Amino acid sequence: MNESNKSTMVTTRSMKLNAELQTNRLKLMANSLRYFSGFLTPRELYNVTYATKLFCTTLEMPTVIQVAFQNGNERVRRSLELLYEQTSCGSIYALSVLRVLQLINLHTCEVCRENRINHVRETWGMALCWDCVQAKTRSVYIDPIETRINPIGMEYVLRHPRVLSKVNRTEMIRIGLGSTQHVPRYYVFDEGQELVQSRGNVGPIVTRSDIRYMCSLSRPEEVEDYLTKGLKASHVSEYEEFNSLVRSFRLSTFEALDQRRNVKRQKAREKENRVEKYRRAKVANCFALIDRIVPFLHPYVADIFEGTTSSFYYTFTGRGPSLSFRDYWIQQIMVPYTKAPTRYHTENQCRMIAEQLLVGYIHYNNM
Repeated sequence: MNESNKSTMVTTRSMKLNAELQTNRLKLMANSLRYFSGFLTPRELYNVTYATKLFCTTLEMPTVIQVAFQNGNERVRRSLELLYEQTSCGSIYALSVLRVLQLINLHTCEVCRENRINHVRETWGMALCWDCVQAKTRSVYIDPIETRINPIGMEYVLRHPRVLSKVNRTEMIRIGLGSTQHVPRYYVFDEGQELVQSRGNVGPIVTRSDIRYMCSLSRPEEVEDYLTKGLKASHVSEYEEFNSLVRSFRLSTFEALDQRRNVKRQKAREKENRVEKYRRAKVANCFALIDRIVPFLHPYVADIFEGTTSSFYYTFTGRGPSLSFRDYWIQQIMVPYTKAPTRYHTENQCRMIAEQLLVGYIHYNNM
């Protein structure tokens, strides 16, 4: 074997070894990212993913959807719900993993890069501000049947599931001589969108010029062919992974949220029961204290506790008397003792309280 064949074999072996090492490295990175992504927020996952090219290649759709639903806030979940509305009917281009991660983390318009947004723009499947929506959409309306000249009417095209349009208002148009009719006015994108940061087409598949062309076709089959071949619309299977993940994680997230709410309600109910039990026990102890004081009262003040009623509602601080007495001066004397009625149970303590009540009665009647 000559030297050239030996060098070729060594080179081939080293290339295979490098390829295996690269594959193992990617698998390790994917497993690592899948493991610690459960502890990250969507913004942290976005920063980690774009920190190195290896993370960009190993990021998977289940990881993004899981982080968005479990660790994201309401704004992130709202963006996924709005994207799901469009991907379920296939009216926007299929979303890649990095595109989904980018959309749920954007806080400014991805076109003008100036105006702030809360979530993905409803209907259009893009992170757009209202100014950019007005600048990029134009209105079309359905031709009345009386004036229809196209083989396929505008109504069929605009209401096609893969044509993304929004009804904003109705408009009165003239039909023939002296007759008018109200028709809905639809708004569609004037031209296709291709963003550098997304590396491909984004947003609605069908634009205003495409709608005009599809209206000139003669059969519905030609419309489907134009969507798949002419516009190169994404196949239905390309949306299935995103849609199935959103459905499954949405269900599990709602169940988890309901479970958390039920646990909070149960804890609040148990706390209310404990507080109510404590209040009732305290009122019972206050009445027991009164029963212990009554035998030591002077005959002149023996009836001062008549008309005493219980009160289960304390002040906001949790303090205050638990009993409502007949006279205000009795209330003032008994407040220190009703706060902790179980502390006063000896005969000397009961005599002391009875003497204070007698002094208060004399002072009140001599005023």
